[in-house]
Amino acid sequence: LQTAVFSEVDKIDARFMKENFFVKSQACFKCPVACLKVCRVKTGRFEGWTVAPEYETIWALGAQCGVSDFNAILSANLLCDEYGMDTISTGNIIGFAMELYERGMITPEDTGGLKLSFGSPEAVLGAIELIANRKKVGEILARGFRGIAAEVPGSERYMMQVKGMPFAAYDPRGFYGMGLTYGTSSRGACHNVGGWSIRAELLSGDYDRFALKGKGKLIKSIQDTRAYLDCLGICTVVRRALGFSDKPDPTILNLVTGLDFTDKLMEIGERIYN
Repeated sequence: LQTAVFSEVDKIDARFMKENFFVKSQACFKCPVACLKVCRVKTGRFEGWTVAPEYETIWALGAQCGVSDFNAILSANLLCDEYGMDTISTGNIIGFAMELYERGMITPEDTGGLKLSFGSPEAVLGAIELIANRKKVGEILARGFRGIAAEVPGSERYMMQVKGMPFAAYDPRGFYGMGLTYGTSSRGACHNVGGWSIRAELLSGDYDRFALKGKGKLIKSIQDTRAYLDCLGICTVVRRALGFSDKPDPTILNLVTGLDFTDKLMEIGERIYN
């Protein structure tokens, strides 16, 4: 499934989720945003259970694996939660395993008969079980990209990773700034501390997302901003509303701490990141 376009996106997008699986919004203590969207599984092993899937999770366990069954995506989300597995890494590894399976580099014997085919909800749920229990090929997949590379010769060319960390749900071919983000992030292909440039590249009107011009300065600014934000313990969803950006507003920080060092925040972020 070597494409950045998913033809069945209308079966897993926000509108479909809201109309068919949404139960309620949920918030952290006292937060007015309530960004968690709780959904209920309708059928299968987890029928009646609720979970709040995030964008990255829906992509990783859904479109990344060619799966458009939203109920199965919710179930896979719950299964990862029960096993304590990161959904982004898990979905990436499963999608990668599907690639190897279709190329004959992983065989039915390796999977215990599980058909790791793109578009198969059963394959995603079954692969999670194999990885969590380290059975059959799951023993190797559980080691992550670097562990797999050591065991499956030639598999590196199909890995979407930086420093062993799988890509997030943003294809750098569509947003060149994200390529710089993945390449310079302190912990690999991370869209958080690495520098999430989608807002600036897609919505601001200041950048051509298919060009390199201005992206170096942009990504550095985002990385430094995220570094100081993490020190303050501020949620990234509401940070801009509180005045915490690459041009920080001192109001909130002064009121909460009684200290005025807002003009030093970007410098602090730069020291941390470098």
